[in-house]
Order: sequence, then structure tokens, then C-alpha cells
Amino acid sequence: MNKLKKVVLVANDVGGVGGMERHLEEMIQRMKNDYEVTVVSSSLRIPSQDGIRFIHIPAVRRPFPLMTLMFSTYASLRVHFLARHSIVHTTGAILLTKADVCTVHFCHAGWQSAAGESQTYDSVLHRVNHKVGMWIKLWMERYCYHPAQTRHLVPVSQRVNRELAEFYPYPRRQVRVISNGVDTEKFHPATHTEKHQLRAQFGLPTDGTYVIFMGGDWERKGVRYLLEAFNQLAPVYANLHVLIVGSGDAARFAEYVDDKYIHHIHFVGKQSNPDIWYRMSDVFVFPSNYEACSLAVLEAAASGLAMVVTNVGGADDIVKDGETGYLVERDVDSIRFKLQYLLDFPHEIERVGNQIRQVVASLTWDETYRQFSNLYQSIAREKGHHGLEQPQQPALNR
Repeated sequence: MNKLKKVVLVANDVGGVGGMERHLEEMIQRMKNDYEVTVVSSSLRIPSQDGIRFIHIPAVRRPFPLMTLMFSTYASLRVHFLARHSIVHTTGAILLTKADVCTVHFCHAGWQSAAGESQTYDSVLHRVNHKVGMWIKLWMERYCYHPAQTRHLVPVSQRVNRELAEFYPYPRRQVRVISNGVDTEKFHPATHTEKHQLRAQFGLPTDGTYVIFMGGDWERKGVRYLLEAFNQLAPVYANLHVLIVGSGDAARFAEYVDDKYIHHIHFVGKQSNPDIWYRMSDVFVFPSNYEACSLAVLEAAASGLAMVVTNVGGADDIVKDGETGYLVERDVDSIRFKLQYLLDFPHEIERVGNQIRQVVASLTWDETYRQFSNLYQSIAREKGHHGLEQPQQPALNR
């Protein structure tokens, strides 16, 4: 059977920290075994670059509007000469030339509609930078997310799918939802004994119920609501602990907690081994105001934690309220009520944790890759290549 052989992947960054970067790393590590892969990006940080042709696109990191314009211009020029007999696959609205498929991790029009002007700014300059940057992002979305410009869109969640349908309508056959994956072997439930051992290993009290938040951008993701809910529960539930894993202003957010309970709040910073921190926890709380398809949600679910989350992208695909977790509003009372219920009925923590683990068991990166590979074959048939004949001399050896 003939296989599609050439794929040009275009992204701002590949590998490293971040959901989009992780997604690309997982796909490329699998894709390079089947296809001739060219990566067009400003950075490539993956464990093994063997079998990958990397084309570096120079771009300043700040200010963001200039970075966007530089990358889009230079990347489009390079892709123009690479596109022949290749599948061009972009990540987001970043290319001025035509593409065959675009993975949409974040719809800026949808975010603007959902979150509005909730963001705060340190200065007028930051506000102007954000406004100009958002204008460019929205213009690029209007330009790129059109069937004449990008043949297929791949939203990573039903949330993003709905937003694309609202702001950038496509024929249904040209849109296919392919969820992010999760490493279900790395992220798995822990036994009670293992939880206690891990807590002791990191100098934490071994007993009690541990609630975990994972991520940065604490203001947008609602850490204050979790801490205020804890502050109301702490007088009654003496063995309740909260782990805050990720980068943020710990001193400022600690002010939401009464001094006599602050020793039960553990700000541990950014960690390279999130799976361990999930395994020592019991409940995952994530009161974000917007997510496209949160990897933290998927990883916590694979770890078998009881989910207490807002109805954001990724969560609404797997969390059925009262069955596989709990959907809450982004406010203190809603979070406190659900946490109190779980603390009063601890068997529910195990029940919903087992249920959500079963739901995500099939959402592996292998399955995500399989669906993309099927899409590539479909695109090849549309273009009339019927699998694209294998080139006599691979591009990597030229």
C-alpha cells in the first residue's frame, strides 16, 4: 500500500512547555516513522530530531505583534517552495500561503467572546501591545480560516469546534475534531500506599485529602476562587490540603487564605514531573474562564482524580456532571459546595475518579496520531495523489 510521504509542519514552536508544543512533539515522534517530515518553526525542542528536516524561522519574541508578522512572512516564503507534492499542516492561523490542514488549539474570536475584557494590564504599553496583538490574531484567523485558504480545520475539542462554526463557518466535511491525547501509562491512578509515600518523599503530611491545581496564569484560571473556597472549608476540615503546581505570584495569592490555615496551602512552583503530583492528590480543581483543550484536565483525568472543573474546552468533552466529575461555576460558593460534598462523602472521590479514568483510557497520543494519519490519506486522495508516490530521493538526503 502506498503511503503519503511528505508532510510540512508549520508552528511557532515545537516541543518544550505548553499544550500546543507537547501536541506537536508527540505527533512528530510518531509521524517521522511513516512520513518524510519537514518542520518549519522558530524552535525545535524534542528528544530526538533524527529523521526530521528542520527549517529555522528567525523571529523576535517581543513585542508580540512584531513576532507574529515576522514569523508569518518568513514562514510563508519558505513554505511556498516546499508545498509542492506535500501536505502542508499548520498549527493555528500563522501562514499567509495556502495550507491543507490546520490544527486549531485556540480560537481567539471565541476567547474574546467568552472572556471579554477580563484581563488586567500592568501599564498602558502592555494594554496597547495586547490590543494590537489581538487585532492581528483576529485578522489572521479571518484570513486563514476560510476554505479557499485552508482546506481542512482540526479543532482539538468540541468547544473549539463550536466556536469555529460560529465565527468561521466551514462545510462540515472539511472540519474534523481530533482531541489532544494523554500518556495513560505515565499518568495513572495511585494506590493509597503510593500516595502516602509520595507525600512523605516531598516532605508533606501523609494523611488528609489533597486538592491540586496545575498550571500558570493563575488569575485567568481561577486560583483565587479555589483558595477562597478552601478558606471557608478549613475550619471544619482540618486535614484538607491544597497543592498549587505552576508558576505564579504565590505571595499575592496566599493573601486569600487566613494565616492560621496557610500551612495547608503548598505552593510548589513549576514542576517537570506533573504525573507525580497528580498521583499524590485526590481532587483536581480547575476554575478557568477559558480553555481550548486543557492538557492538565486530560492528565488529571488519566490520573483518576475527582474532577471539579468549569465547563471549558476539553473538560466538557469528558466530564459529565455527577457521573465522571463535577462541573462548577467560576465562583467561590460553587467550588466550596462541590468540595464539601466530596469531603463529606469520600467514597465519591474514588467513584468519579475511576469513571473519568475509563473515559480517557482511549484518548492516547497513538489514537490522536492515527486520526491525523487518516486525515492525511484523505487529503492525498482529494489532491489526486492517491497516497503520494514515494520519492526516489528523500528530501532529508538532498
